[in-house]
Amino acid sequence: MKIHYWPDVPNVLNQVKNVLVIDGYNDLPSKDDESAVDTIREMVAIKDRFDYIVIWSTELSEKIFQLVINLDYPHVTAFIPGVLNVKLQHAEIGVYPFWFVSTTDTYRRQEFIVNYDKKMYCFESLYGKSKYHRRYAKTAITANVPECVLQSEFLTKGSFEYGCVERNEWWEDDIVIGQIGDEFVTLNNSRILPSQVIPKKIYEQTAYSIICETSINNNFSFFTEKIAKPILAGRLFIVISGVNYLRNLRSLGFKTFDGIIDESYDTVEDDHKRWDMALEEIYKLTKQDQVQVLQQCQDIVEHNYNIILGFTFNAVDNKLATLREQHALYNPTGVPAREY
Repeated sequence: MKIHYWPDVPNVLNQVKNVLVIDGYNDLPSKDDESAVDTIREMVAIKDRFDYIVIWSTELSEKIFQLVINLDYPHVTAFIPGVLNVKLQHAEIGVYPFWFVSTTDTYRRQEFIVNYDKKMYCFESLYGKSKYHRRYAKTAITANVPECVLQSEFLTKGSFEYGCVERNEWWEDDIVIGQIGDEFVTLNNSRILPSQVIPKKIYEQTAYSIICETSINNNFSFFTEKIAKPILAGRLFIVISGVNYLRNLRSLGFKTFDGIIDESYDTVEDDHKRWDMALEEIYKLTKQDQVQVLQQCQDIVEHNYNIILGFTFNAVDNKLATLREQHALYNPTGVPAREY
């Protein structure tokens, strides 16, 4: 067996016992447009020339969703950083928890002590870049409970990491910022994206988190550092995202907060109605006793903390190792597996 990667495909189509590895994020064109559609068609067209196809991706978008469902065949396995809302008929699907693991690794040796004292604000909402659902949430919160939610401004293009590095009040004291143009920062001897830094100063002033996720696509749930951070810090969260986000999060072993809040919003297909119902739960929590709510969350947040620590990057490598064991024709001088 020999392992090949998508850019090398023209050179290997005459070989047998081949495994094709597709990096969904890097091997597809950057935009969800006709060029992505054309590349997916090319991949589907040569699917039968390979004995096995492994798809993996650190991102989950409409084009990667289309790649997976168009390669729904028995000899395909896909690893994605989320959960689909459609069931594949033939391909095997697994979770590649890139944002869980890469965010968790920086904090793995730290223990977060949840403070159950009353906070100055009920919620924090750190929006990131301006997107429709984030503007929708910010407008509603500002109109209804502005004094109860510590909100960030939208980050704008044109400065390092959209200007967030200049806002020292959002950062931990021991963060090390690199040179201009370096998109990473250093914390606890780890290089991570600024968006992965847990904003302790903000969390110390707020009781709960509003998560306006990266994607609102109703075909899948994409789990990013935005949900990893409150899980690591032991916080109740309400999510503005696509349908079944909480259900899909629970399918990975996490618990959510139904019973403390009404999470029926998660199942509503209509975006605006779902978000309005989630926002209504935010308004309700601002009127409840913080200390009592935080104590009710204790078992759930401890469970979630232990679950997120258990995720690893091993899924893709394990699958390739299994394929090597199953095929006697494995060529040890073939293309080596990437470092994930």
